[in-house]
Amino acid sequence: MKPRTASSLTRLLVPDESDSTKWKTIINLEEMETSLIDYCQEHFKEAHGSPYTIPPLSTLLNPDSLTPFGRQVLQGTADLQQLDVSHHTKLLLHHQRAWPQSHLPRFHNLTFDDMLTGFRKWPERTSTSPSGRHLGIYKSLAKDTNRSKSRQKASTKTAVTTTKPKLPEHDGKNVLQLIHQLLNMAIQHCHTYDRWRTIWNLFLEKDIGVPSITKLRALHIVEADYNLLLKWFGPKGFMKRAKDNKQLTPYQGGGRRGRSAIDLACKKVAVYDYITINRTTAANFEYDLKQCFDNMNEVCENLSCLQHGADPRYIQLHAQTQQLQRYHVKHAYGISKNYNQHSEQHPWYGARQGTGDAASRWVVQSHSLINAYHAEAHIWNLPAPASNDTLCMGIDAYMDDTNQILGDNTTSKLDPLLPNAQGNIDLWQGLIQASGGTLNPTKCSWTPFLWEFDKLGNAQLINPPDKENIISRPKTTRDTITRSPATNHTTQSGYSGFT
Repeated sequence: MKPRTASSLTRLLVPDESDSTKWKTIINLEEMETSLIDYCQEHFKEAHGSPYTIPPLSTLLNPDSLTPFGRQVLQGTADLQQLDVSHHTKLLLHHQRAWPQSHLPRFHNLTFDDMLTGFRKWPERTSTSPSGRHLGIYKSLAKDTNRSKSRQKASTKTAVTTTKPKLPEHDGKNVLQLIHQLLNMAIQHCHTYDRWRTIWNLFLEKDIGVPSITKLRALHIVEADYNLLLKWFGPKGFMKRAKDNKQLTPYQGGGRRGRSAIDLACKKVAVYDYITINRTTAANFEYDLKQCFDNMNEVCENLSCLQHGADPRYIQLHAQTQQLQRYHVKHAYGISKNYNQHSEQHPWYGARQGTGDAASRWVVQSHSLINAYHAEAHIWNLPAPASNDTLCMGIDAYMDDTNQILGDNTTSKLDPLLPNAQGNIDLWQGLIQASGGTLNPTKCSWTPFLWEFDKLGNAQLINPPDKENIISRPKTTRDTITRSPATNHTTQSGYSGFT
């Protein structure tokens, strides 16, 4: 079992100013808060400078993408060739065109029963609400709505008549009805309540027991009622609409109900078996993104959400609230008084891990990215051994972790595969950079399947010479992506031990 991560930081490791190879431990409260606030200020603005965050797209789309140009992109009528942006950006914009939805309602209204269901199904152990209006309060109020009509009738029959008029009774249901009205008013009039502007950043150690400032995962604790809205318009809104109408790419296996990582692992094992049985020359490529959720930007996200029919009122409120929110640091000693906030000098991006719609936003954005990739990538069409059918070996994704296998049944050398593989890597990196992110080369790798036969015809996997198979990082000629060895794997179990 993986050890549990401490809930709050008690100390912090930062690079030593006198020696960058060493780390200095900070236990002073003020110094720890200052270091975390300064680090987050730089960390969450790394996406700045990507195409959607600077002119011309930033002015043509605005944060909510609800502009005339945004509508043209969704309708597929925008003149993208006239834009002074990269080819990869134009390719991504082209694949953010919306699918036909004229037969579907434009708005996704939150009913009182929907709100009740959301609070009831929400695990009470979830950390919420910097204001103190924790999830448990909403769940307690919801209990009053469970009283049966028979119980209410019984209490009415046994009531004693008095001469004084009885004051009307109010219970948790009445309070929740007021909360429901306030939520709908916020959506209808695009109003951000002051409570919603406060966010606590809780930091979890990626390496247990090593609170290095560069190895922390920032989670966002937001108000429960606002997070409920995000859940309603995200997973229950545009994600459900896209799934019901079968519009999501089948190559994304994460963040979707009914899919899991084991599905992609089984597919990978089956393909490895095919390669082993048929002695096919092939190569498997693993890609990982750097700080995926933290590098997402509002403009590109919103355009992909609208592509799948997101309620425009939700998009407008989300974009407005994101720019108004104040990000305080939460640690073992309390909450910092100082905070970060989005501004022109210090922009703040990211899908905010911990919010109810973060995963859904990445799923629909990855849908646009994957479709754009498949439009120009070199794809291996895996032939079926007993029929004329083929299986398209596109890029398979589980959230931001992706892999693609390239093979060639007509050659015994890797050389014909490598130019196509390098082109695919450059294409994927270009699209990811257009959306605000980037590949993490230290976590990217590739594995060659190159076969050698002895005099008796027995095959075994071999490692080709390094000089003959160099896969470079995108736009880099000096560095290469790590190659996993193939010599330790037998022909009976070609997939065993691969990353």
